[in-house]
Amino acid sequence: MTVQLSIIRDPPNKVNKNVGSSTSASGTLREPCSIIDPVILMEARPVGYNYMYIPDFKRYYFITDVKAVNSKLVEVTGHVDVLKTYSADIRSFSAIVQRQENTYNTYLDDGVFKAYQNSKHKIITFPAGLDTFSYVLAIAGN
Repeated sequence: MTVQLSIIRDPPNKVNKNVGSSTSASGTLREPCSIIDPVILMEARPVGYNYMYIPDFKRYYFITDVKAVNSKLVEVTGHVDVLKTYSADIRSFSAIVQRQENTYNTYLDDGVFKAYQNSKHKIITFPAGLDTFSYVLAIAGN
């Protein structure tokens, strides 16, 4: 099985991570193997690498642990990076975002965003009066 080892410096909650230069290594799965948290035996020393891609699983993984089994083999444990693995699908969805850190929609009432309705009354007398049938236009805003 081929494993592509690489380095990332982006935070784990970023969808499109910038994957740095990568190197390919061959590894063997330990039995039984989880697709979410795989454990791979390899002869390559993944020193300095914190990220890997397994083409057979079509998933990206954070390297969570590296253990030396003997003088030639290391055991690499990974955990799936769901955001990077499914980033194309995530980016293709459209949604109404109700709450966001900096930009928010004031038309969506979510109970956390405080909106106040302060009434403002202004009385204007008509100079000629309203003796006959008339239309009155009220304008809200500036």
